[in-house]
Amino acid sequence: MTLPSTHECPAPGCGRTIPTRLFACRTDWYRLPKTIRDLINAAYFEGDGSYLDAVMKAEAWYEANPKPGVGKPTLTVVRDPQLPLGLPDE
Repeated sequence: MTLPSTHECPAPGCGRTIPTRLFACRTDWYRLPKTIRDLINAAYFEGDGSYLDAVMKAEAWYEANPKPGVGKPTLTVVRDPQLPLGLPDE
């Protein structure tokens, strides 16, 4: 069985395809606090399950700190009250 050579960046809204040897794309990797990056790097070579804990911390951080423009789009409608609503007359 061969492992995939790429995966999607785990940061919400990113979608970049990156090599399996990397946790996240460069932009999103450096968005993480250094303490979390250090945890991931150290845990990657431990092989004792601490890598999963580090990944979960990173994913929680990404969720709590979304990139600007990522998430549910918002729409603000501004209507001039002097204009009719544009509904057909019945």
